[in-house]
Amino acid sequence: MARPHKRYSVRKSPECRDAERGSKLPQVFLVGDSSEDEELLYSLFRRKKIRVFATGIGPSRKLLEKPGGVALVKRLHDRGLVVHAYTLRADRVRSEYASHEAEIEAFLTRYAVDGVFTDYPDRSAKWLSRKRAISTAKDREQ
Repeated sequence: MARPHKRYSVRKSPECRDAERGSKLPQVFLVGDSSEDEELLYSLFRRKKIRVFATGIGPSRKLLEKPGGVALVKRLHDRGLVVHAYTLRADRVRSEYASHEAEIEAFLTRYAVDGVFTDYPDRSAKWLSRKRAISTAKDREQ
């Protein structure tokens, strides 16, 4: 079972969260795709302030799909942050993907995120179980 994470909205200033800093839950900072949201993320990144209040970043899928998205994930990982893209929806699969499962796979492989936010966790969990079973079978063959 996945560990619970406390989520934050990008609109809520990190500096206003003093009362919540005592939480034992991992903190995931959500970042939208607007230029203001993106600038806030890069500002916090440059000032090395993200790790003060978050163990992970939740960038919008649109932010990651912009040029430089893969490099952004790498830089966040280099700082020791987990990255979970949001929100992948089975009822709104982008045209470049054949299915919701193909979209999840693209974000986990092409963008190298650690996880995704989805409104369809049952489908995502089923896909992940199949992938693990295939991986385990391949390991046994070797």
